[in-house]
Order: sequence, then C-alpha cells, then structure tokens
Amino acid sequence: MRKKGGVFKKITSVLVALLMVLSTIAISPIKANAATPKGYITVSVERFTLGLGYLIEPVKVPFYSGDNGAKILTRLLDDYGLEYRNTGKVDDTSGLVGSTFYLSYIRDDESKKAQIPKYITDQIKKEKGDLYGRQDSDWLGEFDYTYMSGWMYSVNNVFPGYGAAQYKPKDGDVMRWQYTVWGYGTDLGAVSKWSGKGFCKVANKTKLTKEIAKVNSASNKNKLLANKDVKSAYDNANKVMKDMTISKSKVDAATKKLSTAVSNFNKPTPTPGKVEAVNGFKVASTTTSSVKLAWNKVSDCTGYKIYRYDTSSKKYKLIKTISNKNTLTYTDSKKSSSNTYSYKIRAYKSGSKTQYSAYSDRVKATTKPLTPKVTVKSTKTKKATISWKNTSSRNSGYEVYMATSKNGDYSLVKTTTAKTYTKTGLTKGKTYYFKVRAYKTVDGTKVYGNYSTVKYVKVK
Repeated sequence: MRKKGGVFKKITSVLVALLMVLSTIAISPIKANAATPKGYITVSVERFTLGLGYLIEPVKVPFYSGDNGAKILTRLLDDYGLEYRNTGKVDDTSGLVGSTFYLSYIRDDESKKAQIPKYITDQIKKEKGDLYGRQDSDWLGEFDYTYMSGWMYSVNNVFPGYGAAQYKPKDGDVMRWQYTVWGYGTDLGAVSKWSGKGFCKVANKTKLTKEIAKVNSASNKNKLLANKDVKSAYDNANKVMKDMTISKSKVDAATKKLSTAVSNFNKPTPTPGKVEAVNGFKVASTTTSSVKLAWNKVSDCTGYKIYRYDTSSKKYKLIKTISNKNTLTYTDSKKSSSNTYSYKIRAYKSGSKTQYSAYSDRVKATTKPLTPKVTVKSTKTKKATISWKNTSSRNSGYEVYMATSKNGDYSLVKTTTAKTYTKTGLTKGKTYYFKVRAYKTVDGTKVYGNYSTVKYVKVK
C-alpha cells in the first residue's frame, strides 16, 4: 500500500484505526454449542463498495451468554474457514485502541478485479485522493485501495460509536460487516464524528438483509429456492443489496416481494375436504372502546367466525359470523377501556353440512386507557399540583410530563398510581406546562392511552 509520509501518515493511520475500532464482525450459525442461545441475530460480510458481492451471505445465527461482537465475529469466520488478522483481544471491552479487538484483514483471494462504484471514485477525485490496489492480493483490509479503507460494522443500519468487543447483541439485531473504501464509512452512508455528514445517502437494507437470511438459514432452503417465485424474489433481493445507489422504494419493494414469496410457499396445503385455516390473524388497532381485528383471506371458504374469550364461562364464545370471504377485518365495539380481550377465528364453508377450519392461534388485545382530564394549580410557593379524573380502576398507573413551554420538550417527572401529584422545586413566577397519560401493564408491557390536553400554571 502507498501511504503518505511524516505527520500526515501518522494522523491518517490513527484516524483509520480509531474508526475501524468502531467496526468488528458477528456471530455463528454453523458449529454446535452445548449452551442454550440467548437469541438470534442476522449477520453478513459485504464487499459491495468494491463491486465484489458477499464474503458471507446473510445468515441467522445464535448468540450465547457472555458473547460480544468480537467473540461472535471470530467464531463466524472460523466456521466459514476464513482466516483473519486482528489487533487487541476479543474479550477486551475497554474500547482502548490497541487493547480492544480490531479486525484489520480477512483472507480474500478474489480473482475478480474490483469495480468501485462511480459515486466513490468521483468523490476520491473531488478530494484529490490517491486510489490504488491491494497490498496483498490474498487479503482484504485496512489501507487497501485508499488510506481510509477498512472493515466497519453496522447494527440495524447504525454504525455504533464503539468497537465490536463492546457491542452486546440483542435478539433480532441485524449486523452487517461492510468494507469502506473512502471517507471512513461515508461511502456506506455512515454518519459519525470521524466521517462527518458524508457524501452519499445509502438506503436502509436492514429488513431486506433479514429476509435473505431467513432463506439462507431455512432448513428447507433447497426446496425454497427450487420454487420459481421464491428464486426470482431471492435473486432480485441479492441484486438490490449489492446496488449501493439504489432507491429506498426499490429496496422496500424487493423486501416485500421476497417476504411474500416465502410466506406463500410456507402456507400449509389444505387437506382435501377440509377448510384451510386462517393465517395472519392479528390485532390491527385499538381505541378506548374497540378492538379491530384483521386476517388473511382463505380462498375456498364461505366466511369466518370470530370468537372472544368469556371470563365467566371460561370458554370462547361466538361473537360474529362474517358471510363474505373477502371481508378481512372486524371491529369489536363497546368494549371497556384498559381491558384485555382474547380472540380466535376460524373459516367455514357452507354446504349440505357446514365445514370448519381449525381455530387460529389466540390473539390478545388491550383497549387503550381513557384520556385523563387534567387541572393544574399553584397554591404554595415553588409548587404546582396536578390532578386528573376520567380514569379507571383497571389502569395500572399514570405518567406526568412537564415542560417550560407549550410546544417544548416534555420530560417525565412522575410515574404514580395516584390521581394527583405535587411538583416541588419550581421557580417562583415561572410558567410550567403539564400533561398526563394513563397506562395499563399487560405481560410486562405498558399500553398507553392518549396524552391529556396540556395545562399550565404560573408558579407562586
């Protein structure tokens, strides 16, 4: 590699090292592990800025207790038989350059010549940069092509501000390892204190990467790709992934096409003489007094029957018969606020004897809490008392928010089960603005109602 001499060489090398510390790879689906996975993430290793495609295609892989990005990376590369070079240690989470893990090279004996996209080469020319070739034809890593080249990683389309040894994976994450040619990742769409605002905008391909990984990691991958619709959507998805300048709309279209093709392939084949079960049964939306349900169409049926769980009889009771197979939503009205309801659905087919499908899985819905009606008073120095009504005993609690202007930034100042709260330590003569919302906790998750009307008071 050609490097600039003197101080400039040192500065650029340090900058690249610091930036690439923010970048290290992930995770392993291949070898068996006796431990129980804590979750799964999607991982890929890409060379799209060189026009060379993947080193590792997107795969869904497990992670285990104690894993960090660096441990996952080295395990994955080992599983795929890819040699690598690094500095630091995989278990060093200090973030210190030289101590924490930094991926410097991956063995890559690609025979094809790099075809760097025009938007990158144009920017290099614009900035009077020096573009050259690899230092070693069998390896790909730092300072190849330009003094700002190297490996970087993103998680859910965000380039973290820390090294991979500090990254703690979460179930459902998408970690993409990408090679940057110019601009410390700005050619990838990264925005950071190292790269600045960047010279290009790259479409978010997180969801598309995950859809491709579902195919690559499927136990029936060969059968999936033998289906012409899945194969067409899969090939198109990979083509879209490799296009660094493609529009968001085309990425979204490719994602939907692949997801739909796989979903259609995996639909169960109806047993002759029986009605196909309803798929996609879900809660579409809720209000304080209604639950809207939705589902996918069953082609060979007369209609649908919807059931709601009755807490008195402890059984599901029929609440609605829909006699049109093309009607795919139903709103259960006149429900209580802050209340949880359970539903099932099944399709039916009329004839000399009515036939029914199996029941769907249960879906649960919680109606929104009522919107509190708030009053605010300041009867004592440096204090404001906020009270509210229009509540329900089914609510789990209330959140009180405060700001110093009506359209300012509201901060949560109190979570309470009471219907009044006194905020102390305020500034005499200053006006404060308050709003309240109720919530219902269901299965560890808060279901929120709407915010109240903003009320304000000038503090005594």
